[in-house]
Amino acid sequence: MQAKRLTLAAGTETAFEFDRFFSRSIIVKNMTGGAIKFCDGAFVDAESAIIPAYGWQTFTVTVPYDAAPKFYVKADVAGDVEIDFGSDGMGFTSNTFDLAGMIPHTLHLTAGTDTTLTVKLIRLHGETLNLAAGDEVVMADGATIFNGDVIEITPAAAGTGKYAKLTINGVNYGRLESAMTFVIAGETTIETEAIALEEKTVTLDIGDETTLTAARVRLAGMLVDLASPGAVTSGDKVNIGDIVEFTAATSKDGHHIELRIGTEPAELDENGKVRVTIEEDITATSAAVADEGGGAG
Repeated sequence: MQAKRLTLAAGTETAFEFDRFFSRSIIVKNMTGGAIKFCDGAFVDAESAIIPAYGWQTFTVTVPYDAAPKFYVKADVAGDVEIDFGSDGMGFTSNTFDLAGMIPHTLHLTAGTDTTLTVKLIRLHGETLNLAAGDEVVMADGATIFNGDVIEITPAAAGTGKYAKLTINGVNYGRLESAMTFVIAGETTIETEAIALEEKTVTLDIGDETTLTAARVRLAGMLVDLASPGAVTSGDKVNIGDIVEFTAATSKDGHHIELRIGTEPAELDENGKVRVTIEEDITATSAAVADEGGGAG
């Protein structure tokens, strides 16, 4: 295989010349932030193939074996373009090309009612660093993608009282705390759905000589904890499905802490913590309880 990469000026027809014929297939890789036009032989604008920004395309070309191949490319914006000769007769299979990011796939995007879905291409297959700020490409439904591309996904729910549930290729990714990155591996379908939230109230009833705090550690619909728990004070609203962590303690001599969630005693861990998934209005009550054999103090 022989490859040639050139840096093209915007709007200028640039020749890619090779010293000999290698095969009947070539791969044209557009590394610019705009579309490129490709011609087999002399450049003819009306007959050129168009390759979108950061896209690849494979072409079958006719070049006599005794001729030196020459192709022309014209770019909308300045940047690198690479042409690789393929490997007819060299044993490469479609799977090999796919793993190398040479077979195009389609990105399917569906933003459900009352949601928005923003997807950006932030890294090209074969590259180790993300695109520079401002060079990311916003992807639309039907965009061409390649194995190894890295995209950034930002779902959101419109208005209040809802969250956006994210599904990728049928797998539930739930509710995101922030944008997520995803590595392309074939045809990719991304969908969002608005899920309604229902508020409930947390009440903290703090007993004498005890401490009792609460923090929301996971939001309804999330599959992982928040990076930073959010403090919950008495009377605050939370949502059904939120996970709230209560922490209780007492410094009263001869006593231990007891925490009740509603009327039921909670089993605290060694740090005096317990997690509760919100299903209804909730009251947490802390009390200092005398140890067996201890004084009433």
